[in-house]
Amino acid sequence: MSGGSEGPWVYRPNEYDDWGTVRAVNPDEDGFHRHICKVHYVASPEELCEHRKRGTDPAEDDARMIAAAPDLLAFAEWISYHYDNQDMNHVDFRVEAKRLADAAIARAIKAEGRG
Repeated sequence: MSGGSEGPWVYRPNEYDDWGTVRAVNPDEDGFHRHICKVHYVASPEELCEHRKRGTDPAEDDARMIAAAPDLLAFAEWISYHYDNQDMNHVDFRVEAKRLADAAIARAIKAEGRG
């Protein structure tokens, strides 16, 4: 990925003013977890106050879905590479494809708040 931040990424807010923040899991050369993006949630001041009181992040689901993107991309690239090399009929290919698919699906399901 040219110019981008290598995965994995994680949704990891510190407190309410950090809601919706997605960061790189692996620290950069300076020891910092690179800031990937911040999902903004448009709400009234009253609604945001309620989220602060409950300790909930209104942007969490979208931030988790964005954090799953590197897993989904890795799976798609892996499948494409092996398809191009006609490796699909090998047992190892099927086992690894299933493992990668399950991991990507689990991240996406968790991101949607379903698991």
